[in-house]
Amino acid sequence: LEEFNEFAQGRVSVRDFSSESVPDGLLYSAVEVARSAPSVCNRQGWKVHYYSDKAKIKEILKYQNGNTGFTDVIDKLIIVTADAKAFTSYESNQIFIDGGLFSMNLLLAIHAAGLGSCPLNTCYPSFTEQKVKTVSEIPDNERLIMMIGVGCLKDHYSVAYSPRNPTTDIFTNH
Repeated sequence: LEEFNEFAQGRVSVRDFSSESVPDGLLYSAVEVARSAPSVCNRQGWKVHYYSDKAKIKEILKYQNGNTGFTDVIDKLIIVTADAKAFTSYESNQIFIDGGLFSMNLLLAIHAAGLGSCPLNTCYPSFTEQKVKTVSEIPDNERLIMMIGVGCLKDHYSVAYSPRNPTTDIFTNH
């Protein structure tokens, strides 16, 4: 547990990438690792849309409000989605639970690969989500879960620090 704690605590949201290009195969391998995420009834409804063209990344990110100040240093962009066809009408939130579990696995796999990443929210009204899906060439049956900016790490970089709530505030023993 201590080894995983050290690894998990070492994953931070990086917004200061080097100019080195991320090898496509490395991110493909990270996606292969992330596939081990759990999902309801093992449906595995997640999808990964991968972008490496800088102009396309910039076009997509103009709809995302959390990348100001570091858009130009994002080398690769991933959009994690989940296929609504994989879920029943009784599972309206499951699409985001499964997509979130997969996304966390992917963030950890990217970290294990020695790369930096920054999860970017996709909290949009439906008309903006549709614009993003059109620009990103994502089918209508998929829902946006999150974007992930990826890049190579510099030797020295700074990250924003946010203190974590103490375990005593979030753990209730019944």
